[in-house]
Amino acid sequence: MQRRNIQHGVLVTNAFLRTNKFVEHYEWLAEAAKQYDIRLDLWDNTHVLTDFGDVSSGLPESVDFVIFWDKDIPLATKLYQECLQRDIPMYNRPEAIALCDDKCRTYQALAACQEYAFTLIPTIVAPMTYQGIGYGDAAFVDRIIERLSLPLVIKECFGSFGQQVYLARSREEVMEYTHRLAGVPFLYQKYMKPSHGVDVRLQVVGDQVVAAMKRRSVTEDFRANLSNGGSMERYEPSVAECEIAVQAAKALGLSFAGVDLLFAKGESHPATVVCEVNSNAHFRNIAECTGVNTAQCIMEMIVQEAESRGTK
Repeated sequence: MQRRNIQHGVLVTNAFLRTNKFVEHYEWLAEAAKQYDIRLDLWDNTHVLTDFGDVSSGLPESVDFVIFWDKDIPLATKLYQECLQRDIPMYNRPEAIALCDDKCRTYQALAACQEYAFTLIPTIVAPMTYQGIGYGDAAFVDRIIERLSLPLVIKECFGSFGQQVYLARSREEVMEYTHRLAGVPFLYQKYMKPSHGVDVRLQVVGDQVVAAMKRRSVTEDFRANLSNGGSMERYEPSVAECEIAVQAAKALGLSFAGVDLLFAKGESHPATVVCEVNSNAHFRNIAECTGVNTAQCIMEMIVQEAESRGTK
């Protein structure tokens, strides 16, 4: 069989995230595609409307693959259905994006995966209620505190860049956050003291970790996110850390991902606790830290997969 030559791709982004922080990633992906003589068209989520009465998305016949760099799940699903019909790969698939977007679903999927053994943060999902009704009886909070102990972390299920994540140091603070977030999906999690203010980001592409960095808070903040003012340094992950990151990405069905690990026994030991998995993790910071351009790694993976399909 002859090599399958790919020449044309589509990158789907969000029409309303147009700051440099986002746009530069789109440009990096387009530039990486150009190095393989691939034309990568930039579409946003207003270019194709999620019209259930129209089965066609308007993808040109020449398109060989789609990169979906957004969280518009209905649109991703529409495009994916067409990609399936035309045998066009889509990175990442809508279900994988949805699993990562909702932290509750992330933990459920990882905990349910029997094929791999993950160490997860002990987590309890807040009982569902409705905005305007709230928690008339919040006695369940005492059972959660008994299970997870104080302080504990409260994390909204939808959020990015370390936002919507809180540290409650007392029962009163736990109650305050519980009532404030009533009607919003959120989680209670055990506070990982050995990893206070520090974590590890591993960038996964395909079956390997292509880059890794350690992030550290420069204040007393328990979160290590760079968007909160943290620092970064190149990190050499252990074999075990790489296996955990790759397995977490696979368990969620991701072709590429940013996997965040926490230290369970302090920084002198490997980071083995899965904190979060990001389906479209930003990669400028890790490129500045490590010199590895994730966009190039993603494009290389797409080309290699096309060649593999072409020889079958």
